[in-house]
Parts: sequence; C-alpha cells; structure tokens
Amino acid sequence: MNRRVLGEILYGSQNYGLNGPNSDEDYHDIVMPSFYDLYYKKEASRGQSWDVRKFTKLVLDANFNAIELLFSAKKEFYSPKFEELWYILRAYSSDIVARRSLPFYYSVRGCFMASLDNATKAANEEIYVKHMARAQYFVDMLDNLRLSHFQMKVEAWRGNFTETARNIRFNSAPVDKGKLLSDMDRLSIYYDRTEDLPPQYYEMITSNFQDLMEEKDDDD
Repeated sequence: MNRRVLGEILYGSQNYGLNGPNSDEDYHDIVMPSFYDLYYKKEASRGQSWDVRKFTKLVLDANFNAIELLFSAKKEFYSPKFEELWYILRAYSSDIVARRSLPFYYSVRGCFMASLDNATKAANEEIYVKHMARAQYFVDMLDNLRLSHFQMKVEAWRGNFTETARNIRFNSAPVDKGKLLSDMDRLSIYYDRTEDLPPQYYEMITSNFQDLMEEKDDDD
C-alpha cells in the first residue's frame, strides 16, 4: 500500500554520542496515512515506519522515543509541511515535558529498565557495557533536564552533558547497577505532573494536518 514518506529521522545511540565503530544508523520513517488508512481508521505504522498521527500523539503524550526524534542529529524531510510540524512540536517540547513530566519519566524509565535487562542478558562484555552506558545516559539525561527546569536543548539532548556514560562505554569505567536504580528512583520526585496542554497547541497542529492532507507529492 502506497504511503507517502514525510521524513526519515535518526534515533538511538548515534544521537547520544554512545555509538561505537560498528554501530548501525537506525531511522524512523514518518509516513502519511493512505486514503484506505483514513477511511478504515487504521494506523499506517509498520515496524520502523510511524504514522504521522502516531508520532504527533506520542510527542503530545511526552513519550521519550518520539521526543528524541525532535532533537535528532540527522534528519531528512520530504515534505515542507511535515518539516514545519516537526519544528512546531520541537518548539512545544519543553512545555509538553514540563506539563507532562510524569508520563515522560515513566517512558524514560521503561527504556532504562530495558537497557538493564539487555545488559543482564548480554552475551559478552562489549554488549553488556553498551547497554549499561545507555542506562547511565537515561539517568544523566533526567538529572540534566530537571536542573535546566525542563528546557529542552539540542546539545544536552544529544548527551553532551554526560561523560559518565561515555566513560562506561569507551573507557570500561566501573558501573554500579544498584546505584543506577537508586538514582532513577530518586529522580521520580521531580517528575510528578500530568496537566492538559494549551488549546492553541492542538489548533496549530490541526491546521498543519489540514495542510499536510492538501500537500501534493513531488511525484504527482
């Protein structure tokens, strides 16, 4: 089924500065739903392709994985209107996370726990270290974000604030799993809000979606 690709956005360790020499570059494709999807109220997401509606909803819900894409080190836009939407969402991101810090915390914590679980199951030291460094990154990122009063900055989001995770990843620095868990739990007291977003956010996004629906594909 033909779905127009609106953009390709890098995610994962490349954005954190934790990528090794053999790390792959992983991308999410953001796609426009087809008429079939809209008519039957189906989502166009498949694997690493995300329906633009899903992507937008996840950002508004303060989901870590979606907000990460707003601060990606690499992206390619194939739609001017989607590029406009991406920058609108990024401009809103600090306020979204501040107002919805509780769901943001739990989405980060889910990634953190998955990293610890992957480290436990690691087949070798290299894989173990990679996942423990990622777990440390999530703790450091939350700590940095609360110190900046939820101001989302490109430099900080990419991991420039943390040397601890990179020392684990590249210098075999010791890591204390118990301390990581304790630090993650301690940070929860700073992430306790779940509030409605301003109506103008939805109004602007709705207007952008209408423009997206009318935007012609370059191949048309």
